[in-house]
Amino acid sequence: MSPMSMIRKADVSLVCRGMDGGIGTYTLNMYKGLSKKGYRVHLVCLERDLQYLENRLPESDILITSSPDYRKGVSCMGRYLEAAQPKVLITPQLRPTIIALRARAAFNPGTRIYPVIHSTYSEEFRHLPVSKRFFRLLRLRYHYKKCDGIIAVSAGAAGDFTRMTGISESAVSVVYNPVNTSEILSRAAQPLHHPWFNNGQPPVVLGIGRLVWEKNFQMLIEAFEIVRSRIASRLMILGDGPHRQKLERRIQASPFSGDISMPGRVPNPYQFIRRSALLTLSSNYEGLPTVLIEALASGTPVVSTDCPNGPREILKDGKYGQIVSVNKPEKLADAMIQTLGSPLSSKVLKKRALNFDIDSSVANYLRLFGLTDGS
Repeated sequence: MSPMSMIRKADVSLVCRGMDGGIGTYTLNMYKGLSKKGYRVHLVCLERDLQYLENRLPESDILITSSPDYRKGVSCMGRYLEAAQPKVLITPQLRPTIIALRARAAFNPGTRIYPVIHSTYSEEFRHLPVSKRFFRLLRLRYHYKKCDGIIAVSAGAAGDFTRMTGISESAVSVVYNPVNTSEILSRAAQPLHHPWFNNGQPPVVLGIGRLVWEKNFQMLIEAFEIVRSRIASRLMILGDGPHRQKLERRIQASPFSGDISMPGRVPNPYQFIRRSALLTLSSNYEGLPTVLIEALASGTPVVSTDCPNGPREILKDGKYGQIVSVNKPEKLADAMIQTLGSPLSSKVLKKRALNFDIDSSVANYLRLFGLTDGS
């Protein structure tokens, strides 16, 4: 990682807090897509959690600003802005956006700041205490109005944000997350040595994501039990998170515990996606669930809950995968069984995924930023 004195100038800087999950994938794909087009890109990390950087990036492009703490973070971010003088800074959440705004005011007023709405804020805020929800909403309105533009990863997330904050719709642009379809296909083709995916084994239903409440893997397990009671099948959930022990207890109590596996995070999930008979999204809410697009790009059929927001946009109201009501295990199980019995063509699914390809998404970002020369 470069010391401040040796930082080169940047066209676009991507702020992150670690590299796990969907936001980590988004950040890495943005870096690759912008770099491919000839732009000078920095990855500015507020924490030293880089273990999920599966492909090594040039160390000169990765910088640690030491802390997500406001006071230390503003100072470190300010020194970075002063040294790198990025034209555009992209931030993923409220706290990094506030840090960036304060640092810009003190060190480099020329940098343009664009926060990205990756989630459905109304759903996130619903579970906060009333006083905390009110205070956070005030901060969201106050600080995001100071930005040069706001980006939402789906039309649903954009609508939710403007309704909740009262910020004008004209201030929010919708740009889908960049998905590196060619890399997905390349990595999916790598050999996978797992007995569940050998020839002659029952079909595997796959779930992927952080083990947290909003992903609702508890409901996925319940739906799978209904599926398993009717047809031979297995369930694998990739990911880790605070609900692991709770889910493990639920699996141990299942009559089909031997057919349910949670191996944790894996370095290459695309190997599993490609070889699974079905990917199921059971979430209570999302922003734009990239895993659905990754499954389509792999040619793997999908079933999803009709959660806010993203699945209906990605699957085009059910044309490219069945969509069922949130938290309805019986309906989810029925859709899973139907899809396992009559899956869509992999060619059709792969063609749909091209609508979210990295080149198209990055080009939309560049148009929004007014960066078109690839300098």
